[in-house]
Amino acid sequence: MSDHSESLPVTVIGGYLGSGKTTLLNEILRSTDDRIAVIVNDFGDINIDASLIENQDGETLQLSNGCICCSLVEGFASAIATVLALEPFPDRLIIEASGVADPAQVAAYGQTPGLTLDSILVVVDAERIRTLSRDEFVGDTVLRQLAAADLVILNKTDLADPGTTSTTIDWLLTRATGAAVIAAEHGRVPHSIIFGDTGQTRTRLAPADTAAGPHSTVETFTTWSIAVSDQLTLDELHSLLDNQPDSVVRAKGLVLLEEDPGYETIVQVVGKRRNITRGSTRPAVPSPRLTFIATKLDC
Repeated sequence: MSDHSESLPVTVIGGYLGSGKTTLLNEILRSTDDRIAVIVNDFGDINIDASLIENQDGETLQLSNGCICCSLVEGFASAIATVLALEPFPDRLIIEASGVADPAQVAAYGQTPGLTLDSILVVVDAERIRTLSRDEFVGDTVLRQLAAADLVILNKTDLADPGTTSTTIDWLLTRATGAAVIAAEHGRVPHSIIFGDTGQTRTRLAPADTAAGPHSTVETFTTWSIAVSDQLTLDELHSLLDNQPDSVVRAKGLVLLEEDPGYETIVQVVGKRRNITRGSTRPAVPSPRLTFIATKLDC
């Protein structure tokens, strides 16, 4: 295993069959500047975009943009060991759960030494999700997936009328308690939302290549930053985060906590999940601040 000082952030993508997980994954891989490792059940099942594949070596796919996909044929432990031994080391890891898997169980592997669970994303079909949740055979599976989510991506909103989408968002907020919910078309979601890359200079963000007309249900986003005291306590940090608008879907920042003054503290928030971890040794963080991304439906 390679020796790396920082844990590899892990994103789990879950959601029922046909919701658009593969579409989302391909969108991420096509447009990323990051070196991403992906763990999937089987290459044939997820249909990685052929234009991305450079070559296949046993149970791995080498992609032309420096990303790599590993198969779960020999199990999670083997796949994770392969990822943690990669050189050059990846920037992040995505685990694509099967359509009937409980993402919370998959996310448990994000606690493996060398890994840090960043978020659980659950992709749902705007037209079908409420019907699926009532299905005698798959309803429990669908509701478990929603309960595990930090961020719900309401996909395929181009196929649903705005009224259905609005009603479904309200319904999702009661089933995925504490999760953020955003609407999307064709799996197009800004990387800043998926990975918490909040270092954006624009004040409004929109999914790439989406022609958002006057009746589009795809959300636009707004960002803002808050300068924080270099004498912040952990309780004050939690209070500050608690008092942000419900529309916040992501937050990130570097702060100094009174309880740990010799180190940076890294703050990552998505939905109900908060990761507050020790960062680099440093006597001070220049202008400690937190940056937030929120939906802005009235843009």
